[in-house]
Amino acid sequence: MALEPNFRWLNDLDPANPADTDPVSEGDDHLRGIKNAVLGNLAGDGDQAQLVVAGESVLTATPTSATVIATNSPTQAALLLLEDGGGETGRLQKTQTSGLLTMRNSQAGAGLTLEVRNGDDDANLVVLNAEAGGKVALSFNGVETFETDVQGARIKADSGAGLLEIVAEDGSFGRLQKNAGASFNFRNGQPGATVGMQARDLADDAYVNVFAGSAAGPQAIFHNGFERFVTAGDGADLVSGSNTRLGIKRVEGGVDTGGGNLFATTDNFLLRAIEGAEIQLQRDNGQTVARSQDDSSIQLLFGSSVRFQTDSVGVSVRGGAASRVSFLDNGGALGAYAQIVDGGAFTLDQRQTANFDILLGGTITARADIGAKTWREYSNGTQMTQTATVSQRATTNSGLYVTDANGTLRPVGFNILVQEDVNVATYTVAQDDSGKRLRLRAGNGNVNFGTISMSIGGTVVITNSDAADPVNLNSTGTMSWYSGAGRVDGPTRRLARGGVCTIVKVASTDFEIWGTGIS
Repeated sequence: MALEPNFRWLNDLDPANPADTDPVSEGDDHLRGIKNAVLGNLAGDGDQAQLVVAGESVLTATPTSATVIATNSPTQAALLLLEDGGGETGRLQKTQTSGLLTMRNSQAGAGLTLEVRNGDDDANLVVLNAEAGGKVALSFNGVETFETDVQGARIKADSGAGLLEIVAEDGSFGRLQKNAGASFNFRNGQPGATVGMQARDLADDAYVNVFAGSAAGPQAIFHNGFERFVTAGDGADLVSGSNTRLGIKRVEGGVDTGGGNLFATTDNFLLRAIEGAEIQLQRDNGQTVARSQDDSSIQLLFGSSVRFQTDSVGVSVRGGAASRVSFLDNGGALGAYAQIVDGGAFTLDQRQTANFDILLGGTITARADIGAKTWREYSNGTQMTQTATVSQRATTNSGLYVTDANGTLRPVGFNILVQEDVNVATYTVAQDDSGKRLRLRAGNGNVNFGTISMSIGGTVVITNSDAADPVNLNSTGTMSWYSGAGRVDGPTRRLARGGVCTIVKVASTDFEIWGTGIS
């Protein structure tokens, strides 16, 4: 009889068996062999049917589903191939080792589309489309809402705002939103909650936070947990733990070409420009009102003209036809001013009823009493006994007059000798003795004329009231005596008690003397 050697698999069945010459009594052997081959490849009951390969079920079908099962090899995948009439296939594959589930279109240049719908209804249809060039798009009801390409990913809106919401386990959510033609927003969907955005390197603790509170509350930017910039309803603050700096730069072609910094230190507020640049303060119309130049000078301007400037030698005040420095009192009223006219006089004008003092080294040397119209001179801070009264004579030939100590009105130029008693053993004539009468009293024996600072022509009158008899008048140069009978030169002359003389400076250390009681 013709009989297959093995009835394990369907492929073991030989369509040519049994032969026509085989006896009917041997037909049961063929039937048992066919059953064994069928059972070795197909299994099932009333609930399911299975396709079996090498004793393992690789396809299970039920009235509601079909399952593809991989072979026993842990490196192989469960694979379902779908073939169309043209021989092109699509592949659904589940990899056992990685857990990856993939869908592929084996047709060259074709994309892959996955539709999720409710029966035959196109409402709420979701489509995932993967194009051959790598673009992936997700559509809802025929409108693309999400796509990827070589540049990244996009969320798209058919109308209104593009919206991405991130929902937490408790249902609270945050929103990333781009409004049409307008703003780009981060929002917290929980009422009253804040919005924070953080940028950080996962391998580093350095990070930057942007923090937004309620509409009426502060908004802030943090660096490593510390506030650096805070805005509120009344403005904005730049915040730092030590020195606070705000840098402003101008960049051209990647190169810094200008700028500067604002600093707030513990004790100071600073504005700094880069080297070689000016610091300018301007009005809203662009007019410069103050500037600091690279040479450290400072200028204040009125219009386009410099009115005040500092430099290496001091301070300069500039004007038009006249340059004036005014001094105001606490109420803003003009108290006094100093003025110089181009090519003209220099004026000091006291505009209020107050004293006008001249000081040397902090010590008063002269005072104009505006109320009393008097001019007083001081010696070492002590007022002298003589007081000159300034008046204006009411005549057609009016001019400036002073009243002497005896009440006599004299024109300016009349010099009153100021009397000063000298009662020290040795007295050295000084600059301010010019124009004085020195009355030598008991105890004095020497008057020295050294290289004193009085000008050439300085004159001193000396009387020997009750000093030594005689008093020595000494010079470091020549004391020339005009006796009426000729001139006698020498370094020293003598003045007898009761004598009087006039001495005039004629050179640095030379003097001329005449009078009575001289020897």
